[in-house]
Amino acid sequence: MSTILVDNLTGKTSAGSITVTSEGGAATQSLQQGLAKAWFKFDQTVPSNLSSFNISSASDDATGVYTQNWVNSFNDAHYPMGMVGDSYPNHSHPACYMYYNDSSAQTASSCKYDSRSGTTGTAYDQTNLCNIHGDLA
Repeated sequence: MSTILVDNLTGKTSAGSITVTSEGGAATQSLQQGLAKAWFKFDQTVPSNLSSFNISSASDDATGVYTQNWVNSFNDAHYPMGMVGDSYPNHSHPACYMYYNDSSAQTASSCKYDSRSGTTGTAYDQTNLCNIHGDLA
């Protein structure tokens, strides 16, 4: 087995043109498109970013409502956001869901989201993990 050690990867055709072949060899996809562009572990009860990548700051807008701001902006405001939350500390909300607070509040540099109980639908603060994919500007 060979080992390649590099500090930077740049596409041969253009800087952002690195293609990865699927396990079966039948398909290819862009390496850059498949990377998470931002992630965070955020404790809404404090509130505090416990760990993050490409997050400059966060604001506590209301119970269960928070805005995350990016260090490096996205190419536009039309990026997907997937969020997974854990249960409330007293486990009264065994399931939760996260959603865009207002699609007009999602910009290339930030996103506002709500966390709600999967059981009752009420807003509450939780500890959550989020991954955001898209194209950086």
